[in-house]
Amino acid sequence: MDTVWSRIADVLRRRQAERAHGDLWLYAPPVTPASAQQLRVCRREDGYDFARLEWRACARCCLGLVSQIRVTAAYQHQGYGTRMMLRAVQGCEEYSWSTTQQSVQGRQFFPAVGMAVGVAFHRHTQQCDHMRTGSTIPGKQRAEPAPR
Repeated sequence: MDTVWSRIADVLRRRQAERAHGDLWLYAPPVTPASAQQLRVCRREDGYDFARLEWRACARCCLGLVSQIRVTAAYQHQGYGTRMMLRAVQGCEEYSWSTTQQSVQGRQFFPAVGMAVGVAFHRHTQQCDHMRTGSTIPGKQRAEPAPR
């Protein structure tokens, strides 16, 4: 059984490495504390946006909220969702994280990604006043290296 999982992991690592050179990771920071942030992954050659994550994190209340995550079907199961979540929780691992109402796929994804990134994602939405009053539009996006 371990050999099956190690082979799957090897295939995923190779696919990730093959695509990594062509991906453009764009981060839009919050404009005010606890306001919306966004991470998009696009194909460099044509700008096609195939993965997106939107979240908020409040340092004062130690809360994090994932409001949306999407990975186009052709790019699923290649580590993009996990790498985006790693980027979102970076420096906020001790926060209490939650997600908005989840789809069937989300109910499977968040427990698995939580184990991978070391964070539990609660299915009930937790927001503080800072999140509620913060901007819903993230700041100007900038390119950044892909999370490892």
